[in-house]
Amino acid sequence: MKKQDNVILRRIGIILGLVLLLGCFLFWPLNSYIESPGTAADLQSFVKIKRHPDRYKGSFMLTSVAIQRAHPATYLYAKMMPYMSIESAEDVTGGQNSATYDRVQKFYMDSSINEAIAVAYNAAHQKVTRRYLGIYVLQVQPNSKFKHDIHVGDTIT
Repeated sequence: MKKQDNVILRRIGIILGLVLLLGCFLFWPLNSYIESPGTAADLQSFVKIKRHPDRYKGSFMLTSVAIQRAHPATYLYAKMMPYMSIESAEDVTGGQNSATYDRVQKFYMDSSINEAIAVAYNAAHQKVTRRYLGIYVLQVQPNSKFKHDIHVGDTIT
């Protein structure tokens, strides 16, 4: 009976070890990011202007690039796919931590959206007003005298 218990415990240990290795292979984050093609959506489904029908042939597409943190399994997959690229975390984030990187990316996205709205209003010969709200902090140098007073995401007015 005791020998049988040892065999069962050994098998359970091997199975748990394999599950742990598989988990690491699937979920262990690497110091790389994978860029791949995202979506391409017809802009017509997003933008409609009353009394301004589309007079042009073709279509404008809103495209995106997917980016994800690499894990061993996704890294190997990306290596085999010619349309995917692997970039170092330093190249993608500029050395910023995830929270700071996300705040900077949100700023860029908001700025891009606001600029697109202004361009659309101008193209439709509609009045648009821009307001100066201050300087947005995108990075604080480590040797700056202000490094404890301002942070990425602050607006200096």
